[in-house]
Amino acid sequence: MTFSADGTAHRSINYTSRHVNLQAESYSADGQDGKKTHATRLIGVHSALDGSSEESVKSWKGLLGNIADIYNHSPLGKNADSLLRVVDIFVKLAGMHTDHCAKEKKDARLLEQEKILATYQSLGEDQIVEKSNQELLPYFLDAQKKMIDLAGGRKKWDSLSESEKVERNAVSMEQLTKDLERIIMRSCQMMGSRFSSFLSGLAVAVTKI
Repeated sequence: MTFSADGTAHRSINYTSRHVNLQAESYSADGQDGKKTHATRLIGVHSALDGSSEESVKSWKGLLGNIADIYNHSPLGKNADSLLRVVDIFVKLAGMHTDHCAKEKKDARLLEQEKILATYQSLGEDQIVEKSNQELLPYFLDAQKKMIDLAGGRKKWDSLSESEKVERNAVSMEQLTKDLERIIMRSCQMMGSRFSSFLSGLAVAVTKI
């Protein structure tokens, strides 16, 4: 799956069109329902606060979050019996179609970082599922100690409301999954040179992510 985007300005307002290129099921009339084919889907044309790469990536994340939310609440999503998350989309991201301007190349570099973080989180979650409780116990105890220390100690932790404890536990769990995956990635030396490759001789560059 790859992304593509291009922007322009009209009367001092920035606009960006965004597409996603992926394999999608074909619902053609020839009876080959379910067959996968390469497709380009328009995500939309939206105004932007400014023309910076940081704002562009923020918009990507917001739009993907809205798409995931709509899918998860749809009959299709409910029948799938699984949630679609932005992190899952970034894990599948393989590249960015751009022109040759510096801003678009920076967009690709920032999206690459989002993919790396998503990969950390996804593989960390897999490790939590695959490891036994005995193997995970030291990590959970350490994460719990850090969480309580960050709150100001045991007394302050005990004084927090249940909703605050739930929120802090969620943040702690998310950080734990990322920490676990960083350990695994370092030990397996999986990071390699997989990024920033451009196709030459074309009017559009493809940055592998």
